[in-house]
Amino acid sequence: MDSQSEQVLKETLELTRENNKLLHKLWKAQVWANIMRGIYWFILIGASVGAFYLLQPYVNKMVSLYNQVSGSTKNTNSLDFNSIGGLLNNYKITPK
Repeated sequence: MDSQSEQVLKETLELTRENNKLLHKLWKAQVWANIMRGIYWFILIGASVGAFYLLQPYVNKMVSLYNQVSGSTKNTNSLDFNSIGGLLNNYKITPK
């Protein structure tokens, strides 16, 4: 082998080792990025579940209040004005 070929081979070997080191660094960075992404989603989902658990009694109260209000509006929508007049007559109240 001549000296020029030997020099090219050594340079190629050096570049290959440098590329190998860079690839290993990239691989480690990608593994850590995946781990951090998993931790991020775990915290996000955990915080959502925790917030729902803490706010559940308040949400239940609001839903029951809404159902009560919704039920009372149904009752007011079904009022019969003739029965109101009869009620006023029972108590001897005359409309003006």
